Amino acid sequence: MAPLAVAQCGLCPQSDLPTLTWYQPHTRSSASADRAPRPRLFFLAPPPLSARVPLTPRPPTRRPALLSFAMADEIVPDPTAALAAALAAVLPAAAPSNPAASLATINIKTHLPITLELHPPNYRAWRELFTTLLGKFGAGHHIDGTPVPDPVTPVWTTTDFSVRSLIYSSISPKLMNKVMTPGANARTIWLAIEAQFQNNKSSRALALEADFRNLAQGNLSFSDYSERLKSYADGLADLGFPVNEPTLVLTLIRGLSLTLRHMGTLIKSRDPLPTFSTACSMLELEEADLKTPQPGEQTALVVAPQQPAPQPPAFPSAPQQSSSAPRNNKNRNKNKNRNSARPLVSAVSVRS
Repeated sequence: MAPLAVAQCGLCPQSDLPTLTWYQPHTRSSASADRAPRPRLFFLAPPPLSARVPLTPRPPTRRPALLSFAMADEIVPDPTAALAAALAAVLPAAAPSNPAASLATINIKTHLPITLELHPPNYRAWRELFTTLLGKFGAGHHIDGTPVPDPVTPVWTTTDFSVRSLIYSSISPKLMNKVMTPGANARTIWLAIEAQFQNNKSSRALALEADFRNLAQGNLSFSDYSERLKSYADGLADLGFPVNEPTLVLTLIRGLSLTLRHMGTLIKSRDPLPTFSTACSMLELEEADLKTPQPGEQTALVVAPQQPAPQPPAFPSAPQQSSSAPRNNKNRNKNKNRNSARPLVSAVSVRS
């Protein structure tokens, strides 16, 4: 049986460089077997010139890219490989990673702030965020078509359950009722969601393009209006009918409300047209400026006389039943005259 070698890591006292000391027992003869093992010193980095006196460089013909250093009587093996072999013999093997342990503790709303909806469609943005999330935790192979391992391991099963849970938590209840299949893996559910947005492309694109062309701002804020218009454009791109940038900008301008139409005219006059993001930024700033009260605008009280109420037409009076009726009618007429003479105080805005 061959004697065992012992490796020890440390620092060279002369050069403060990391070293590996290899204790190999002598096996040349029986007479030398009882002697202490001879230490072999390996430098893990090229030492300075002052420490290279007892060492000779390894011949470059065997490994020209690396330089090892040996004792004066022998060439030693590669120190990096020797260190790796020594550490592998001591350290335990690394356990396989389990993405399910990380996926089970995350908050889906933190990584995926939107919910997948059928109308307006936001499948493109949801798919990009979801694949990014799985790629960060090393679980993208559960939805990209990678074959299921045979046999199925417990790590794969728990990770697949976690991916399914994330899918169901990030889609709308109406869509979940359409794609949920008991016992299906994450890849099957992923394909079912994709089919909801990819099947019947021509008819879906026709209906979606009509919504895209007829959208108007109306009472919506500009942020909500531009976001909805962009979601329609992304839905058309998912179906294979992308909308180019100038068409998107012109459609945005065409549906603006009256308060922002003057800015639309200014944007259309530019050559070339600005990008969609630039046009949205200009219109958002203009909307914010319109909501801000202008300096110098004051509020004053103006006294305006109140118009008397129209009198009802006269009709023949009923026969008097008591002597107190004329007196009550006179009191009512007096109260009406007093109310009509009172001025009305109203607040109007006066620009100085």
